[in-house]
Amino acid sequence: MATNTAETFDLTVKELPDFAGSLNLVLQIPEHAKLREPVETALSAECVQCGLRLNGADLLRFGAGQGNDDPRFERLRVGYCGRNGCDCLFYRVIGAAHPEIDWPKLIHPAHTISEEEKGAARREAAKAAAKIRWKMRALRIGAAVVALLIVLIVRQFWVGGSIPFVRQPENFKVDRVIDTKF
Repeated sequence: MATNTAETFDLTVKELPDFAGSLNLVLQIPEHAKLREPVETALSAECVQCGLRLNGADLLRFGAGQGNDDPRFERLRVGYCGRNGCDCLFYRVIGAAHPEIDWPKLIHPAHTISEEEKGAARREAAKAAAKIRWKMRALRIGAAVVALLIVLIVRQFWVGGSIPFVRQPENFKVDRVIDTKF
């Protein structure tokens, strides 16, 4: 049964990415998955100095590592306020009262999510990054091999060598006159 109360607490800017990521992991648990939409509408975070406001959808996207094209998220990841020029170190996280959400049960597990779950999420992210690096490395090697083959083919044409199946062999005609003057 959800209590219909609001929850407000302050986090440092450096704690905000961990909180958003942990909350995103908690919402991926099957028993909490139905709460994603209510959390997106009822949750927000606000800079205590400049008032920059992030809604719940932004926080969950930020926690999932999405929205890399948003400069606010990049500033938050490195430990600065999302607004350029603001030097505030704190964000106020506000969970508005919602009939489906029990904020203490939802938010506090996000703070105390186990190290094992965090480690599993980090391992998955590391595997995905390693797969991308491997694909890029394979692409570079493939491009180098193709470039080398093109250079060898051009060299063969340049020096007049024959390339099987690409260049027709030259047919020479030989005079068969026998010279008897020796």
